[in-house]
Amino acid sequence: MAARLVTIARTDGAIGDAVGQQVADALGFQYIDHGVIERAAEISGADEETVERAEGRKSLVSRLLDSLAGLASTAGDGGTASLPGEVVYVAQPASTSGQAPSVPYATYESLIRAAIDDIVEEGNVVLVAHGGAMRLGKRDDVVRVLVTASPEVRASRLASQRGLDAKAAAQEVRNDDRDRAEYLRRIHDVKQELPTHYDLVVSTDTLSEETAAALIVAAAQA
Repeated sequence: MAARLVTIARTDGAIGDAVGQQVADALGFQYIDHGVIERAAEISGADEETVERAEGRKSLVSRLLDSLAGLASTAGDGGTASLPGEVVYVAQPASTSGQAPSVPYATYESLIRAAIDDIVEEGNVVLVAHGGAMRLGKRDDVVRVLVTASPEVRASRLASQRGLDAKAAAQEVRNDDRDRAEYLRRIHDVKQELPTHYDLVVSTDTLSEETAAALIVAAAQA
């Protein structure tokens, strides 16, 4: 049975985004990446920047610094703030006193999972990032793909794309691997990412975007 959903996990510098877009174009599917953030924001009523920061797409240190700055800025006004990974506070209709209290809607983790579930129910989607394979692994209409490359190749690409020296690019790769592992643990309770989490693992060390995309399309149509 042809797949209705393709999930693409990608490591930084592995050109997984470009591969995913080609897969979506070839299949005539909707390409979703940031759309998960948008859907989670719609569900919670929180702004997209807040959800994106909490989801973990910034480094842990950056997110903590942002949160501490937010706490400091609200302290003088008697406001409250929460660290990423705790709860989303959604403004409710104003009470008779004219105040608009904030109440917890859900954890950030559950919002991301709910957004994924909401999006994929529409079908015909290529979902890039966000741990889609972990969330949807039990479905029989999904092809789960990991697009990756060796650390050396990834660092070389990042150095070229971002104007980094070799040392900084290598550090970017290490940071991404650390953040991906933390994200999968926190959002999807995956203690260690394994090849067996995926139906297809594609290395772009030597494969072009076109070849990698063609392999995924063939798997989705099988």
